[in-house]
Amino acid sequence: MVTKHRMAVNKDLMLYKVESYKTLLTTYLRDDPTPITLSIKQNLAKKMQTMSPAGVGNYIRALKSPFGFLRAEGLWPQDPAGPIKRPKVGKKEREIPTEEEESKEAWDLVQKQYPAEEEGIKSGETDVGGDTKGRGQ
Repeated sequence: MVTKHRMAVNKDLMLYKVESYKTLLTTYLRDDPTPITLSIKQNLAKKMQTMSPAGVGNYIRALKSPFGFLRAEGLWPQDPAGPIKRPKVGKKEREIPTEEEESKEAWDLVQKQYPAEEEGIKSGETDVGGDTKGRGQ
């Protein structure tokens, strides 16, 4: 059962989506008022000169969303961005840190997050309550 609250949230999301698409399409259609797949590909070829493959892929995804939405709602005759494929982006090889490196990074993060104010705390001399030994009652 759909509640009134859920319907209101869905309506708000739909309005947000339409506004986002409107902004994107207004900007895009200013440069290409009658987009067809070929003109979008030509535009992307220009973008490839200044953008990374991942950036171009994100741009394509951003174009596909509103055109697909308009097509699904019957407001645009065809989806000119539909047949365009995103460029393949190689995955960066991740280095897996050793336990010692992880431990040092975690300790550095803790020290940065909670800088010690007293020398006793810096040296790690604390009791269970977090107070420096010999203090705190």
